[in-house]
Amino acid sequence: MLTTTSKLSLAYKAVSVSCRPCIDTCNPKTVLALRSLASVAPQKSTSKNLNSSPQGNPEDSNKAYERVPGWYFRRWIWLLIGFDVVWTANAVDLTFNNWTEKIPPKEKDGTPKYELKSLWARLPACTVISIGGAALATGMLLMRRRVVRKIEIRPNKRVYVETAADGNGKGILVEKSSCDLRPGRDESEMIMNISGYKGDYWLGLKGATVAGLGGSNWDIRRRLHEKWFGVQLHGRWASGRSSGAWM
Repeated sequence: MLTTTSKLSLAYKAVSVSCRPCIDTCNPKTVLALRSLASVAPQKSTSKNLNSSPQGNPEDSNKAYERVPGWYFRRWIWLLIGFDVVWTANAVDLTFNNWTEKIPPKEKDGTPKYELKSLWARLPACTVISIGGAALATGMLLMRRRVVRKIEIRPNKRVYVETAADGNGKGILVEKSSCDLRPGRDESEMIMNISGYKGDYWLGLKGATVAGLGGSNWDIRRRLHEKWFGVQLHGRWASGRSSGAWM
């Protein structure tokens, strides 16, 4: 069923074709209003078709990869680090102030007695506990900086990489040629290396999207391969590096 706007648009087009010699003699305001309706109606239809397209949001076209990290890599990581600090502090306190040893009784009643370990025994133990707690907290923070949250392919063959530790829009912008995309330990992950940056960047495929489209691990691999290398993928990832060796 045609709307009032569509009817007016069609009416103007019909009049403009059949009565072109006399249309300019009409009221200018009426002609201007009909022309506006004729130009607006097609725009609304185009916008509706674009939003209803099953190909995804056009704004996501440059997003080669996007995934929300696990809760333990977001703000909750500070709670985990807080637990680590509290546990480490309590362990050091118990070791230093309550680590005792049994000594032979000197009295006839034979009542056992306990005394603190020597300082040279307690200090190394407290040091090991402290180093372990600090290493655990540091490891969590470093892992957070290696979990990729977003990859965007920008113009001029540049790539924007954002990790779980980066704020929105505070990632790094590097040349695409300096990035090496390769398979991970299994089909649920992929690994990226960036020249000039130490370590591996981890890409989880479960729950990820490519150009705004989700799917299975295989779907994400296929779309990411096509987006990154520009080659359609029909098989599985084979051993290889940035050459995109698949089979």
